[in-house]
Amino acid sequence: MRFGAHYIYHRFHPVDEKFHFANGLTAQTRQSDNTILPAHELGIYMEEDWKINQKIRLNAGIHIGLYTIDCKTYTSLEPRLASRLLISPQLSLKASYTRMSQYVHQLNESYINLPTDTWMPVSHKLKPMQSDQIALGAYYTTYNQTYSFSIEGYYKWMKHLIDYKDNYQFLPPSTTGKIN
Repeated sequence: MRFGAHYIYHRFHPVDEKFHFANGLTAQTRQSDNTILPAHELGIYMEEDWKINQKIRLNAGIHIGLYTIDCKTYTSLEPRLASRLLISPQLSLKASYTRMSQYVHQLNESYINLPTDTWMPVSHKLKPMQSDQIALGAYYTTYNQTYSFSIEGYYKWMKHLIDYKDNYQFLPPSTTGKIN
């Protein structure tokens, strides 16, 4: 049996970003006092491997998460299960299920990571993100073990995600000196 724990102390510095339009030009200001919003994240986990017989192997585990910020505490129970069926010495099938929670949301301004991305902790109004994922795969190794081939697919469903509203534009409609 394997087990462990982790602890993270977060220090968030709330920042207020505003865009001002003066004479058709834009400026970005950051206003921040020295406020620090602390948060505590604790997780413990346990997992075990079982060899049921020569062909079937299981791995089951649980992760328990605890997150406290601004006098509000969130908990999560995250089961994990993985199995392997050995069809022949060269061919195996695998299946898994995982639940995960995340307490800090990344709000992207585009499809790539940029310095303008914002990290937002959960709060009284913003719940932790959660995802559930199932995966199935087939794995083949040649007789001389020179080559390995695999195919895997997964399905993931998520809740409590945040994103900008439709038609949000990070840059103003015009940066040429005119505002429409």
